[in-house]
Amino acid sequence: MKTAFVFPGLGSLFTDPFAHHPAGRRFAAELASRIDAVTADLGWPSVLSEPDLTAWSPLGEVQTYHSQLSCHRVLLEEFGLRPDVLLGHSLGEITAMVAAEGITVEDGTRLLCERATALQAHANADAATAAFMLSSDQAATVAAGAHGVVVAAVNSPTQVILSGPAGEIEQLANRARAQGVRVTGLRAGPYAQHHVALGPAFERYLASVRGIRCAPLKTSVWSPVLGRALGADDDLVLLAALQMVRPLDFCHAVTELSSLGVTEFVECGLKDTLTRLVSETLGGRARVWAPFKKRLTETDVRQMTALLTSPEESAMTSSDDAVTTYLRESYAAALEIPEEMVTPDVDLEAEFGLDSLQHHLVLTKAQQRWAVELGHVESPATITVRTVAQLLKDAGAARETA
Repeated sequence: MKTAFVFPGLGSLFTDPFAHHPAGRRFAAELASRIDAVTADLGWPSVLSEPDLTAWSPLGEVQTYHSQLSCHRVLLEEFGLRPDVLLGHSLGEITAMVAAEGITVEDGTRLLCERATALQAHANADAATAAFMLSSDQAATVAAGAHGVVVAAVNSPTQVILSGPAGEIEQLANRARAQGVRVTGLRAGPYAQHHVALGPAFERYLASVRGIRCAPLKTSVWSPVLGRALGADDDLVLLAALQMVRPLDFCHAVTELSSLGVTEFVECGLKDTLTRLVSETLGGRARVWAPFKKRLTETDVRQMTALLTSPEESAMTSSDDAVTTYLRESYAAALEIPEEMVTPDVDLEAEFGLDSLQHHLVLTKAQQRWAVELGHVESPATITVRTVAQLLKDAGAARETA
């Protein structure tokens, strides 16, 4: 059994993630002192300052990097996990190379700072980036019919990122929504992400970071930009720059790692953005775990550690069981969306607008099917397939009725 740590891109942030976890706060403070020593020269606030969750900022990128490295320390030193491979999405690829000790924490910070400087120098207020619920083939056709639009990322079998001129992206989004396709605008910077139009920024960036020295990777790193594992001859600094102008294929990376024996994917960052994409891509072939989906407490750590060391249980729970499969099918039918979108940990109310009647109908049928009486048991605070499945299992949902 092999494990991959996955590092998300920009946007995986929330305030004070280690507020209730002393060890996490200590790791975060230690890393912040090293990162702030670099950003102070630019006059930036500390990475421990309140993040701006409403808009893109260069500091936000560095705060994302800092939170991921803090999560990495917790996974290694608190949970005792040792990954077989690291996989980063967009700027998360820089974090992955730092976590593999190919680049120092300070030089990783310099890469992000110089990246922001180069992008700001070539900012374009007319650029936009958005997520479309389309397959890669559908997205390629859509992009080909618009001026200057590219497929910036393939996230899963049914989600892509398109970037390009804001007017073109808006027109594509309006047409897609009219056809029932879900589109979400992204809080990216004033530039088209992973776009060839950033060639001048790429050249400036590469020239500014050429002095950074790299070391051999101590853990394997898979690049969704290059579509393969990094080798001893790969230029890590060049790869960090190539992200500006080349698309990434996270879906292909996950599929390839699965074929190489990786069965467990752990989110090494805040929220559960990437593990949801993994579940959508691999279904029951993967076990996923997002330990930093919410603020950790010491009790959480003790419980998770116990589960990880138990021979009978695992904190990385499989989505491939009968109750989960049934619930995914039922919620997808109730919401009239593809089953692939109903991953085990997606918030069904926040993401898809699940209402109380739809939820009640699914629960009623589930109680009949699994011979369970929930009575006046309250629904989970966050309604996901996994939390509802646990609710049913706790009530004795193990006997399917004929």
